[in-house]
Amino acid sequence: MKIYILMVILAFSLNTSMSFAQSVGSAFSYQGELIDGGSPANGDYNFTVKLYTSETGGTAITDEVYNDVSVENGLFNLEIDFGDMVYEDSDQYYLEFDVSLTGGSSTTLTPRSKLLAVPYAVQSQFTDEGTSPWNEDGITLTSPGRVGVGEPTPSAQLHVTNNQSQISLLKVDDVSDTRMVIQATGKTGVGTNSPSDRLHIRSEVGEDALRVQVDSATKLRVLSNGGTSLGSNNLNPPENGLFVAGDVIQSEDSNGMLKYMLRASCSGSPTIVREYNGTNVAGSASITGNTGQCTIIFPFNVTTSFISATPIQVNSTNRTINCANLLNGVICELTVASTGADVDGTFDLLVF
Repeated sequence: MKIYILMVILAFSLNTSMSFAQSVGSAFSYQGELIDGGSPANGDYNFTVKLYTSETGGTAITDEVYNDVSVENGLFNLEIDFGDMVYEDSDQYYLEFDVSLTGGSSTTLTPRSKLLAVPYAVQSQFTDEGTSPWNEDGITLTSPGRVGVGEPTPSAQLHVTNNQSQISLLKVDDVSDTRMVIQATGKTGVGTNSPSDRLHIRSEVGEDALRVQVDSATKLRVLSNGGTSLGSNNLNPPENGLFVAGDVIQSEDSNGMLKYMLRASCSGSPTIVREYNGTNVAGSASITGNTGQCTIIFPFNVTTSFISATPIQVNSTNRTINCANLLNGVICELTVASTGADVDGTFDLLVF
C-alpha cells in the first residue's frame, strides 16, 4: 500500500459572529492518491493522521482519525484539523498515515510527508501565549501592535508600502464609483479615481466640495456655486467669488489690494481721525504738519505703493489736494482751488 501527495491546501472560513481567533479555521485540505497492491484503491478506508516534528522517529504531537473515507480510483480527500495551537515548537512538521480497509489491519505508510509552509499561516495569527492579538467586533479588526501592508517592519500603527508603482496605495469604492484613492505618486483623489493634483476633490452638482471646522465653527467652505466662504459658514458667497468674515491683509510689498486707508485733519494741530491697516505689518500711522501741509508716516514702506487722496469739501469751498510718496510715508498739501492758498481741512487717503 503506497500513498502519494498531490497537494496541500490551507482553507479558511470566516464567521462574523465569532471572535477572529475562532473564526479563521485551522483545517487544511489534503488530497492524495492511494495505491493498494499495485493498483489504485477503491472502497472505504480508515485513516489515522499523526503530526511529528521529525522525519523519522520521535513521538507524535497529535493525531486525528478519519473513518470510512471514500477512495475512488485511488483518489481521496481529507480535511485535517489539528487545532490552532500545535504549530508552536518547531520549524518543520511531518505527517504520518496509518491506513486500513474498514474492518482490516492497519499499515503505516512511509516515508512521512513533509508539511508545506502554507499551514503555518494558522500559527502566524497567534502569540507565544497562545492567544490572538487580533479581535473582531462586527466588521472592525483591531490589534494592539503595528500593522504593515506590504511593509515587514511597520513604523506606524498602520504602515502601507507600495512595491508596485502602477498600483494605488488605497482605493475606496462604492457600488458605482470611486469615493477615494491615494495613488502611488502620492496624489489623493476624493470623489475621483484620477486625481490631477496632490489633493483633488470632485463633487457632484448641488454638492458642496469642502468644509473645514474648528471645534463646531466652520472656518472655510467651498460651495456648489463655486463661491468660497472664509472665516464663516456663510452659505451665500458670490458665485465663483469670495466672502470674507473679518479683515483682509496682505504683504506690504504686494500689489492689488487696499493696504491702508485713513482720514486725516491737516492743520496746526494735525490728527488722524480714522485708520485701517490692511497689511501684515503691525502699527499705526503718525502725522505732523501745519496749515495746509501734512506728512503722514506709515508702519511700512510705501515708496512704490499707489496713493489716492480725496479732500472733504466744507462750506462750498472747493479744495484740492496733492500728495507725493516719501520713503516711509506721504506728504500732502491741501489748497483752495480758486486761489492756491494752503488751507486747513480733512481728507481721505488710500494706499494700494
